[in-house]
Amino acid sequence: MDYKNLLLVSVAGLFLISVLSCKNEASTENVEIDEIESDSIDIVEIDTSLNGVWVLTNYFDTIVKHKQVAKYRLQVPTWFGIILEIDGDSIRSYGSLGDYYGNFNDVIDVFSDTLMHHESKQIGCWYLIRNDKSLLLLIDEEDPYVDSTKYIYERDLSKKYMAKDLSGVFKIGHHVTNYFNEKIMSGKYRYLNSNKIVEFMPDGSLIGFEEFNEYEVRNYFGTLHMHKNLDVITFKSPEKFEQYNWVFTNDRLVLTKFIDEEIMVNGKRTITDYFVPGDKTITLIKIED
Repeated sequence: MDYKNLLLVSVAGLFLISVLSCKNEASTENVEIDEIESDSIDIVEIDTSLNGVWVLTNYFDTIVKHKQVAKYRLQVPTWFGIILEIDGDSIRSYGSLGDYYGNFNDVIDVFSDTLMHHESKQIGCWYLIRNDKSLLLLIDEEDPYVDSTKYIYERDLSKKYMAKDLSGVFKIGHHVTNYFNEKIMSGKYRYLNSNKIVEFMPDGSLIGFEEFNEYEVRNYFGTLHMHKNLDVITFKSPEKFEQYNWVFTNDRLVLTKFIDEEIMVNGKRTITDYFVPGDKTITLIKIED
């Protein structure tokens, strides 16, 4: 091989080595970059153990036990938190005063015992805290709204439906009404001093009570209340409706029809915007099934 050919072979060899070297370096660099990017990603799994619908036992359980709605709807947390719905680290509340008065749509700290705090001028500052299998809602100790009650939420699978099919300003209002219809009123009754039977059906239908075929327990949602904070049941028919105060005493249900409130103004009898119990009273005796 002459000197010229030898020179060409040498140059070609050096070029091939250079190309292979570059490919190896590029391959190594790519691997290192991929590894660095992979190591830099910190994946945190959100705790989903709290997922579900949580209900305020101080509201539902107390009302059903004592068969009184008006008295226990005055607990401040009922205004914004009758039901809590948790999904991952998000929380949504439903109360009796609607979204415009404190309901929250917020984020919780699922890795802390203190899940969140909720504050407004109307209701003060409240803390939602893990408590074994329940949740506690407590007011700040320094808050001017003094309330020593421990408000307890429990997860209730049977009430999942209350956070679905929401309608109207007060969202869960129709669900709560239907719940009280069933849990407080439904059942068979006998007129006092008579064998006549009245049936309050769980779905709100009514059998045997005068000319009415439906009933509805007032849930006291909203801010317009004209019945002096007395418990109210409305009886309906296609033609008319009437409202009665209801009071349970053991197995007796006493119904007293509401009438317009009248007061004296400048020596004249004047009808107000409010209603008070009148003279018409019906007593029913609950019949055990």
